[in-house]
Order: sequence, then structure tokens, then C-alpha cells
Amino acid sequence: MKNLTSTLLFCFLLAVGQAQTSLKSDSLLSIIKSDSPIDKRIKAYQLVIISLWLNYPDSAEAYAREALHSAIKEKSLYSQSIANRMMGGVQPYLGNYDSALIYNQRANAFALQVKDPLLISSSYNNIGFTLYHMGSYIESIEYLLKALKYRDKLKTYYGIGLSLNNIGLNYTKLKDYNKARLYFEDGLKVAQSTKDKNGELYTLNNIGFTYLLEKNYKIAEDYFNSALEVAKHVTNNNWHATTYSGLAQIKLANQENQLARELFKKSLKLRLEIGERTGISEIYYFLSLLNEREKKLDSAFYYLKISEHIAAEIKAKGRQLQNYALYKDLYYERKQYDSSLYYLEQYTKLNSNLFNENLARSLSNLELNLIDEENKQALAEKEMQIQKSNTENNFLLIIIIFVFLFALAISWFYRTQKKLSLSLAQKNDEISSQSQEISQQREELMLTNEKLGLAQAKLEGFNRDLMATVDSRTKELEQANRELKALNHEMDDFIYKSSHDMKGPLVRLLGICHVALMDVEEKKAREYFDLLKTTSLQLNDIFDRLKTVVRINNIEMRKEKIYFDLIVEKIRNRLKSVPGYFEISFDVKIEDNFDFYSDEFLIETIFFNMMENAVKFQKNPGENNFIKIRVKKKSKILISFADNGIGIKESEREHLFEMFSKAALEHHNVGLGLYIVKQSLKKLGGTIKLERREDSITKFVLKLPAELSLN
Repeated sequence: MKNLTSTLLFCFLLAVGQAQTSLKSDSLLSIIKSDSPIDKRIKAYQLVIISLWLNYPDSAEAYAREALHSAIKEKSLYSQSIANRMMGGVQPYLGNYDSALIYNQRANAFALQVKDPLLISSSYNNIGFTLYHMGSYIESIEYLLKALKYRDKLKTYYGIGLSLNNIGLNYTKLKDYNKARLYFEDGLKVAQSTKDKNGELYTLNNIGFTYLLEKNYKIAEDYFNSALEVAKHVTNNNWHATTYSGLAQIKLANQENQLARELFKKSLKLRLEIGERTGISEIYYFLSLLNEREKKLDSAFYYLKISEHIAAEIKAKGRQLQNYALYKDLYYERKQYDSSLYYLEQYTKLNSNLFNENLARSLSNLELNLIDEENKQALAEKEMQIQKSNTENNFLLIIIIFVFLFALAISWFYRTQKKLSLSLAQKNDEISSQSQEISQQREELMLTNEKLGLAQAKLEGFNRDLMATVDSRTKELEQANRELKALNHEMDDFIYKSSHDMKGPLVRLLGICHVALMDVEEKKAREYFDLLKTTSLQLNDIFDRLKTVVRINNIEMRKEKIYFDLIVEKIRNRLKSVPGYFEISFDVKIEDNFDFYSDEFLIETIFFNMMENAVKFQKNPGENNFIKIRVKKKSKILISFADNGIGIKESEREHLFEMFSKAALEHHNVGLGLYIVKQSLKKLGGTIKLERREDSITKFVLKLPAELSLN
């Protein structure tokens, strides 16, 4: 046992060292250590922690603790919500589920205080994931559905794949495998549409386990093999180890013991490297089960003791439950019936305790909900009383002001009348002398009035006709506008729903192509399947981009502080799967010391499409390909993207920003990237221009208002 502990400790320290070494050159660390605003540093911490927690959870926890300390020091509720959520997100990978629940509940409380839907959704997701590991499946689903509801309102992909997968995991535990697969398949669509290889690996594993639990080993093995292919493109030891574990369990079920042992050891090696204790305990359980099948009871007891020791340390009660059941069987095979009966009692007791804990937690939450409702009702009543009191006070103030103004008006009127009386007395004589002249002019005026009366009658007739015409045209124009708005709304709704509905069949078609390419060896058939897969991926890309266009048209913009360096870093990570990315040198210069507030989604959409286009349309590898990005502030925000790619023909310039342009189709591209950029800039009040240059450089210049207007 001491040797095992030493081995584990060595692996943990090695993992920490590797993580810290790989991060030393990362620009995110310079932001963390700088005097940047707390929200910018917290976002940098978040990117670092997420990149670490799957493979190096100990290092991730250290950074999360630093982030939480900084957020508390700055007294930022927003940053404290993110930092607590990061701490809560790391704990399950360390096996500390009680701590995970506490940190995530704190994160949720801060998120509710700042009323940020994205923070609220993320904290609900983490609470649900933690409750799943604690065995509270129904309560977990409730929180995860709340998270999905907020994501749906925000119309964002961020985090939605994890929530869908977590709901599927709960239904897997509840043995409703068909319903679990519905959520997993939706999660797979999200991962593939956002090019999230980690999410794709995670989801393929989850689907594979549903078929494994149904003992449909052939389909389960296909999904795990697909997961292995995806694992080649990502650095994710945790879920890679899960894939090996799934394949090993299939081999164990098919009595291919030697293959099962090799795969379990591969999984164990990866999990020891990252110190993922829950997974380590699981693998030792299966090695014990494997030795029990081979009647090697001493080895079975040895591995089971290791598994139970780790499970007890991290309080993984679900794992302990399986361990007790296996202990019972092992002692029974040794004919040690007293020990077998003891572990049967332990199994029954733990199972009962788990049920009681979940029941108590549900009752506690029910009581808290009732108290919360009472507090809300009392608060509403107080607000009504305050509002009523304010209304009465305002009414009294208005009356006082009115009386004061009325008194001033009477005083002014009296003084004016006095002056007028004197003036009238002086002018009375003048009026008398002029009365005769007025009498003569009166007759002339009467004749003139008769003529004016006739002209006025005609003019009033013309005015009535004109007003009737204007009213008619106005009503027609308003009706046309309403019909146009309804048509645009129906068109957006049609595009969004049709693309969403067709994604399912399209994903299944891609899955079939993938499986076929693994099974079919005939050259001509493989060419057809490759062509079908390429066409399906293009169609999938069109649907995703059309949904983005719809979202841009209907988005309710939010004003947030923009950190261009973090956005560029995030997009570069997303583009790593695009062919040719690693042959490109990025030159990014962002002017310091200026604040810019705008809609983060639209800014990120602009940068993603400009950078993706620059990567896709590079020259052949080995020709010193580069992309230059510049951001600075003058009277406007100036952003430029320059690259030495294949260039743009003179004949293509006129229609460059149109949907499905001819130039894009010639390059086998859907032609929506620059159109989406143009629409996003239009929403923000900005412009884009392609510069004319003598050299082979393609340069776009974008201008944005220095401040976003939400009117």
C-alpha cells in the first residue's frame, strides 16, 4: 500500500510539473500576473483552469484558489461567482463532491445577485453535475434543465453540450437508455457543429456506455472505436482513459480476458498520470473483477483493497457500493460466509444511507424553496407599500408645486392688468379718432372676407382629400411593414427550425459514413463515402452558419467590456483542427490602455470568421504563411486583418460580402463567412473595407463605433 501511495504521489507531482511547464510560455499567465482589471484576470484564470482540470486537476485547483482569493480581495460579485464555479468544477475530478456542491452553490448565489443569465446557467449545470456524482439523479436533472432553459434564452452554444451530456448521464443511471441517448445525440450535434473535439470524444464515450449497459456490445464497440479516432486529435487523458475502460469492459464481457487486461492497464496508466482518483478506483475494481473471473482470488482481493482504499478517501459511495458487492462474492467463493454476510450487511446499510441522504437533501431543498417563496412574497408586499407611499408623496408634491405656480401667475396677472389700465386710458382717445377710418375699412374687409371664405372652402376641400389620401397610403404602408416583418420572422424561424431539424439526420449520415470508412475496404466505395462525408460536412457547415445569421438578426445586444487578446486566444484554440493551422505564424498587436464596451458575441463572431477565412485560404505549406491582426483606438475602433494567402481576384471584389458568392463557390466554400461579418458589423454600426494593394497581401480594415448604442 505504501508503494502504491508513493507511485500515485509521484504521478501527481509529475503531472503538476508538466502542466506548469507547458503554461510558462502561455500569454494568459502574463495577464494573470499583471495589474489588469479583475474581470479580465478572472477570465484568463478561467481559460487556464478549463485547459487543466481534465488532465491536471491538482494544478487546476491551485489556480482556482488563486482566482478565488483575487476575486474576494477585489470584492467583485461577478468575479467571485466565476471563481467559486471554477473551484466547484475542479473538485469532481479530485473526487471531492461535497466540496464541489458547496462551491457551486456559492457561485449560484453570487450569479443570482448580479442577475447574469450566463453565470446562473453555468452554476446550475455544475450543481447538477455534482448531484449526479452524489447519486441524486432526479434533483440533478432538475438543475440541468434549468441550465438548458437559460442557455436557450441566450441562444448560445457555450456549455450547452455539457448540460445535455450530464442529463444523459442521469438517465443512464436511471436505466432509461433510449432517453439518455436522445440527450447524448443532441450533445454530439453541438460538439460537431462547434468543432469541439473534447465534447465529441466525451459524447461518443457516453453513447457507447449506454449500449454497453444494454449488452449490445457490437454497437458499443463501434462508438468506442470512433472515440479512439477522435482522441488522436486532442490531449485529454481523462476521457481517453474512459474510452479504453469502455473497450476493456466489452472484452471482459466477451471473456477476452487478456485483451481486457491490456486495455484496463492503458486506462489506468493515463489516469495515474493525471491523478484522477475516481477513475483509478474504478479500474482497480474491474481488475479485481477480472481476476475473480479467472479464479485468482488473492489478486482479486489485492486490487479490490486498493479500489476500496481510494473510494473511502474520496467518499465515492457509488464505487464503495459496487466494491461491497464484489467483496461479498469473493468471500463467498472462499467459503468465508461470515465475512460474506458482513459485506452484504455493509452493502445494504450503505444503499439505505444513500437513499436517506438523497431524500433528506430533497426535503431540505423543498423547505428552502418554501422559505424563499415566503421571502419573495414579503418582499413584494413591502415593495407595494413603498410604491404606494412614494405615489402619495409625489402627488402631494405636485399639488404644492401647482399652488405655488398658481400664486405666481395671479401676482403676474395683477401687475399686468394695472399696466394695461393706464395704457388703455391713453389710447382710448386715439381709438375714438380712428373709429371713422375703421368703419370705412370695415366695408372693404367684408367684401374681402366673402372672397376669402370662398377660397377657404375650396382649400378645406383640398385638405380633406389630401388627408384622406395620406391616411390611406399610411395604412397601406403600415400593413406592408407588418407583412414584411412577419415574413422576415417566419423566414428566420423557418431557417432556424429547419436547420435544427435536419441536423439530426445529417449527424446520423456522418456517423454512417464514419463507420463505413472503418469497415469498407473497396477503393471505389471508399471514394463515394469520402465524397458523401465531405458534402455532408459542407451542408452541416451551411446549417450552422445560417443559424448564426438568424441569431444575429434577432439578437438582443448586451454591452460588455471587450478583451481582444482573450478573444483571439480563444479563437486560435478553436481553429487548431482546421488543416494548415500549424503552418501559419500569427502576429497579433493590440493597443494597450483603452476600454471598449460592445456585444461580446458579435465581436467574437467577427474575429472567428475573419481568422477562419485567413487560415482556410492560405497558400501551400512551407511558404512562410502569416496572419497579422491589429487593434487600435482613434475616434473609432480600428481593426485590420492581413494575410499572404491566395488573394482575391479583381472580379470577385464587387460581390465579396454577398451570401453564397460565386467566388466562394469556386473555392468550394459556402460563402457565408464575410456575409456574417458584414451583418455583425451592421448590427454594431460598423463598416468593413478590402484595401487595394500592389503586393500579394490581402488586408481587410474594420471600423467600429467607440461606444455601442443599444437603441
